[in-house]
Amino acid sequence: RFLKTFDLQISHGKISSMLIEEHPIFHQEKEDIVDAAIKSSIYQQMDDTGSRVNGINHYTHVLCNDFFTAYFTRPKKDRLTLLELLCRDQLQFMLNQKAYELMTEFGLATKWLEQIAVILQSQPLTRKEIDNLLQTLFPNPKKHSTNRRIILESTALAYYQQSKYFIHYLMTDDAPQFNKLALHHALCWIHEGRHYK
Repeated sequence: RFLKTFDLQISHGKISSMLIEEHPIFHQEKEDIVDAAIKSSIYQQMDDTGSRVNGINHYTHVLCNDFFTAYFTRPKKDRLTLLELLCRDQLQFMLNQKAYELMTEFGLATKWLEQIAVILQSQPLTRKEIDNLLQTLFPNPKKHSTNRRIILESTALAYYQQSKYFIHYLMTDDAPQFNKLALHHALCWIHEGRHYK
């Protein structure tokens, strides 16, 4: 309103960019709000919707409870992306017995399970370290994408489930990427109602 009083035609988006770009205090404030709000309740709710960023398809994720609502726009909506959001971009990877059990549950072939069984460890791995391990197991980047995904998701879940970020109660729709993200996973009543006449 102040700018338009002086007959300066400017969009809301441009004003937002001027305020937040190259001003990390705004981003830190959002992170602090999300951290505090997640700790304020044992219950969280998540969903996502398609969005476009500079003409490229992305997804806007919403994380909320009774005290806050936060939005995150990312290129993907897979389980790994959700784990990165929930871990506040501090996600690590545990190649331990829990990860091994998850890999078995997710259907990783016995051949790969046998190789992984001998390299289990108790220390968390960084993304670079787990990527190096995957490169060793699967040298051809054009093959084994499902195996790579299973190992990445299993080791990320094993870290997340024992971390301070783990959610006790999560309400979502029934999209598969939300499975295993909480101790108790609830469907919102609209999605639950779809299963009944």
